[in-house]
Amino acid sequence: MKTNAVEEKNIATAKEMQKIISKNAQILEQDLRESQEEGETIEMRNKRELLPPFDATTEKVDEIYKLYDIIPKEELDLIDLNVHLALYKKPKQLAMHKDWYQTYVLKRIVRLIKDVGVESKAFTKKLPALLLLNYMLKLYKFPNTISKTEEQIAETYAIPSNIVSFLLKNFTELTLGHQKDVKFTKNRRKIDKLICYILILMLICSPNFTLDVKEVQEALKIDHKKLTVYLREIGCRDVVELTRKKKKEEEEEEKGEDKKKEGEGVVAPEGEKKEDEGKIGSRAALVTLVAPLRFTKLQKKVKQYY
Repeated sequence: MKTNAVEEKNIATAKEMQKIISKNAQILEQDLRESQEEGETIEMRNKRELLPPFDATTEKVDEIYKLYDIIPKEELDLIDLNVHLALYKKPKQLAMHKDWYQTYVLKRIVRLIKDVGVESKAFTKKLPALLLLNYMLKLYKFPNTISKTEEQIAETYAIPSNIVSFLLKNFTELTLGHQKDVKFTKNRRKIDKLICYILILMLICSPNFTLDVKEVQEALKIDHKKLTVYLREIGCRDVVELTRKKKKEEEEEEKGEDKKKEGEGVVAPEGEKKEDEGKIGSRAALVTLVAPLRFTKLQKKVKQYY
């Protein structure tokens, strides 16, 4: 009888221990889940600080980033397109005013004129985005501390005054100098944001949302490794790698169909790690925006290159 009582007591104790262990495991699992959700929330908040409004779930690439989410339509409409259109109709005049444009933008304007014509609606529709890109590239090349006033910037660099205000408000910090003179400063965070906006505008201005990595690198005078980080973070992938992956999937699908015809079951391997689709490597020549967006962590990766 005494032995049975001891055994029953041990069994009861074991059950209590199992309950405690199970409860602790549930608490740990809940804490981990909340920690992951909090991390994802912080990461998404970082994204929204650095990127314009975006649709991360859409399957249509042209709906991910929109021009009027970068800058309000009423602000962009204030750019006098007629001044620029008049130049494009007279090549000699354009040559005389080529210092108005960054090389990257001027090449695209000339190419677009050849493709669709300066009088076309397609050209007029694309021009505002190209001009905004031009102004952003100018700001990017300014020194990190800008001593000029808004009026001086507009006059010196041929940028409309309302666009100057928009650029300084979104991509610089207002600071006071030693003699209480106003200065505009581009800190690391603002530079990251400016680069992301520039790359997104480049995508909007490019056919099929595809960029030549070398041309972008030359425009931004930026290290290739660092550039690929930015490109991935806005949602770009390597065209060659994407094509290779698609071909591989088609081949595997074809093999699967052959096995089914032979009466064999096709079983996917368990625990197989999903391949990073279109990873941008050191030899990437062309990158393209892919829907839906897949993000990685920007801040830690970008900051290590400064």
